[in-house]
Amino acid sequence: MQAYITSITKPRQDAVWLFIDSQTVGGIESHVANLAIALHQRGHKVSVVFWRDYAQTHPMLQQLNQQKVPWLILDGSVGSLLHAVNDLLPSVIHSHGYKAGLISRMLRLIKPIKLVSSFHAGEVSKGRLAWYDCIDRYSAGLSHVRIAISEDIANRLAASSEIINNFVEMPNQVPSIDSQDKPTIGFVGRLTHVKGPDRFYQLAKALPQFNFVVFGEGELKPSKSYALLENLQCRGKQNCMDACWQEIDLLCMPSRNEGLPLAALEAMGRGIPVIASDVGALPTLISDHENGFLLAGFDLQQWISSIVEWSENAALRQCVAIQASKTVEQHYSAQAVLPQFESIYQCLSDA
Repeated sequence: MQAYITSITKPRQDAVWLFIDSQTVGGIESHVANLAIALHQRGHKVSVVFWRDYAQTHPMLQQLNQQKVPWLILDGSVGSLLHAVNDLLPSVIHSHGYKAGLISRMLRLIKPIKLVSSFHAGEVSKGRLAWYDCIDRYSAGLSHVRIAISEDIANRLAASSEIINNFVEMPNQVPSIDSQDKPTIGFVGRLTHVKGPDRFYQLAKALPQFNFVVFGEGELKPSKSYALLENLQCRGKQNCMDACWQEIDLLCMPSRNEGLPLAALEAMGRGIPVIASDVGALPTLISDHENGFLLAGFDLQQWISSIVEWSENAALRQCVAIQASKTVEQHYSAQAVLPQFESIYQCLSDA
């Protein structure tokens, strides 16, 4: 049985491995794809390594193939991982997510690899996942370098870490800001308690003069009373949001907890302002009434007032949209952030 399968663009020896265990596309997967493509475009040897195949073609593969970024898929065993490491001799393994992190740290106990681990999750896990999360955080010291995407996440680790922003590719052209008779407010993310879709539905009910569109799947779909709202649409999970952003005028993030959500960066980079709870790294990203809207907690009337103010004040709308795009370009673009990853990889390779 083959130990692993590879892309048509063959993985090269001495490359940086971005190691992940994944079945679908979410924030971590989007970050890994962005990082892989940005490194590849800057001439670095890089491969995306999947722990196992989950019997369906991973949505990331098409994107990686289009950009000619090499990938390999293991068979979900340590033997397969060892086989691939011995064949391809990666210069650095960079794990993303708790499972890839734990597996790669176990590998380091038996193999002299250079290991970087990124910690993305802003929410506090419950149940069985809480145990995995705990082990992941307390074994962080086995990695040579730890990367957190926010100070809150860094403070939960049992070893020192570097805080490096998530980043996105800037669009070639930021769309013009057009006034619409009925603006569209979007929700992009998992429909879970921590992301606050229930709060989004409350806003839809309270603001019939706006369209509300949900892009995502999860257990907190609209209840019957909300599902009947004429101004609320649920469009399901999107493997690629590129076309969908054109429909959104304001991104709503009423989260109860967060890291540094890529959806916020993608929206702001396109000149789409974000209204969000002041949780996780969002207060670092958003300055209220300057490049977006930031609110403490979820007071329904305050959120309604902010949305109405945004819609009725054309000058504010224009200014916030321009500043949102500038913020991402200056601090959260590949050009701004990638040198920090390059420096880490280079230092480990030279050590």
